[in-house]
Amino acid sequence: MDDLRVHALEGVMLCIPEGYEKLLKIHSSSTEESQVYVISPVHEGPLCLSGLLESAKKKDEILWSSLEQSQLAWLDLSSKLNIRDEIVSSLIRKGFEDMEDILRSVWLLEDISESTLKYFASLTSYYLALIASAYFNSNGITASLIAADKAVRQKSFTRGATFIYGDLIQPKIKVLSHEGESEYTACLCAVNAGGALTFWNNRSLLCTARKKDIPSAKVIERLSFAEATELSFFGAPIVHPHYFIPAQSQGIPIELKFWGDITSK
Repeated sequence: MDDLRVHALEGVMLCIPEGYEKLLKIHSSSTEESQVYVISPVHEGPLCLSGLLESAKKKDEILWSSLEQSQLAWLDLSSKLNIRDEIVSSLIRKGFEDMEDILRSVWLLEDISESTLKYFASLTSYYLALIASAYFNSNGITASLIAADKAVRQKSFTRGATFIYGDLIQPKIKVLSHEGESEYTACLCAVNAGGALTFWNNRSLLCTARKKDIPSAKVIERLSFAEATELSFFGAPIVHPHYFIPAQSQGIPIELKFWGDITSK
């Protein structure tokens, strides 16, 4: 499918209104008719939800005010984007009602299961996708949502924007860092549907040297998968080799772009 591009995004990129405005520009400037955006969970900051679980486990009385503040933060993000869709705010509120029940159980048991941790993380991915979808629709772009476990099996995607959320698929070999969490799922989507790939980096582009040390350093425009693998082990700001195995096996090139400068090549 030559008119498909799959983007891997870090959830932190969409924690502020400017992130959605930037994403809309990316979409509008793309040539492919179908754009798929895989959004990873939020693991830090005011929109992160895992801290609520820790407070519940410790029976910290601040939990309930923190829960309220967290809900207000999510609703505020939607409000700042002028999203008038009441379904968005009602789904966010419903999610927090369900969270309160789970937090009460954690409070009583003083234990957090792995499935509960995954659920709270995937909920942030869902909220970001929900808000992004509503924002795109309000700007005249047809947008939809689909859970990651279903998305990776799809052979095609509809025109417009599709936002993928949830418990993202990860390689069998566990990668300790949360960075690049959306990239493996994006690879699987592109491989199955035959699309192009773009991985968005939230740190910097890969250059011949650190710009901080050598201002004249140039961006490295092309890398083989083997070169990318070798450089990643030395901490270069590119994808982890385990994330791009599906794309490598099918010979799908990956475009690496810097979120800080969406016009960069």
